Amino acid sequence: MKQLPPRMLNEPKREVSAFGVILSVLIALLVALLFFEMWFARHIIPICVDGRSMNNTLQSGDWVYARRDAEPERGDIVIVDVSTLKEKDGSPLYRGIDTIIKRLVAVGGDEVKCTDGVLYIRYAGEEEFAPLPEPPEKLGTCPDFGPVKVGEGEMFLLGDNHTNSEDSIGKGCLPFENIAGVVTEWSLEHKESITAWENFRQSIRDFFGKDK
Repeated sequence: MKQLPPRMLNEPKREVSAFGVILSVLIALLVALLFFEMWFARHIIPICVDGRSMNNTLQSGDWVYARRDAEPERGDIVIVDVSTLKEKDGSPLYRGIDTIIKRLVAVGGDEVKCTDGVLYIRYAGEEEFAPLPEPPEKLGTCPDFGPVKVGEGEMFLLGDNHTNSEDSIGKGCLPFENIAGVVTEWSLEHKESITAWENFRQSIRDFFGKDK
């Protein structure tokens, strides 16, 4: 085995600086955090729930994360961009609101109705209506409506709070392409921790952003 040459008498002792180690670790952590923030900003939408339309699944003030690149499916909670949607008279479909959070109930080709407070859906290509499974956290009873045929490229949305939600029952079907993100299951499961974290981040932003 090859041996290292002896250290010369005037050669300084090779020592690892504790400060250098700490600095290297901090730089590595900062680089990793930077890459994570870049990935996060590209793929994730942080959403603060405002209003009661998704009670009791989500409360006003809850934070959740939505994936921008997820494929929306029936039953998902979705974030929808409504900033450009208009009524027939040209007025905004949702006044003073850019995004809404609702549950995706039906898509193009489906038919949905509510009879005696029970939601039914006839999936595209099927002949019969079937009761629509609803989340256990839902609040109130859905008012009777329909049947409503969902057009191609459209979607039917409902809030989990059937007693207080501006959704497709009153607003009609919305363009499917306006879905901005799908709320992830893990953020729903850990919404308390995410809410605490996002509120902390907001307090930091407010501190450094306020006028001195």
